[in-house]
Amino acid sequence: MRDYMIALGTVMMLTALSKMLLPEGDIKKFATFAMGFMLICAVVTPIPNLMKEVKLDTESFSYDEADIKKAEATYRAQVIKKHRENLSSLIEEKMVHGSKAYVETSENGEIISVTLRLLGDESAAVNYIVSELLVPRERIKLIYENN
Repeated sequence: MRDYMIALGTVMMLTALSKMLLPEGDIKKFATFAMGFMLICAVVTPIPNLMKEVKLDTESFSYDEADIKKAEATYRAQVIKKHRENLSSLIEEKMVHGSKAYVETSENGEIISVTLRLLGDESAAVNYIVSELLVPRERIKLIYENN
């Protein structure tokens, strides 16, 4: 590593020195290009050696089957939770009185029931749930709240 740093410093010093000493013109442009190329080569030189040191084996990437199943279950739960939140938001967008919607879903994401906490007439939202989300009317629970 020490040799690498010395070589890199030397190339950088030569590049700076050549920029200062060479006269303006085509020769300076060519020399700057050549020194830049040398600098890139000096920076990239240790990469093949690093690749030899890094050993990838299948054991370093193996996971226990139980860990994989646990991760899948956690991910599935998060997706279902987000799905419920999105459905509730879609329904609440159709409500005009600021009522709240709570959606209960199965593990597959199918809507089991919808509970609406109503602050006013939300028949448009109920029609949306029945016609667009295809939830049978008997699965919609209406709770009227008085303010």
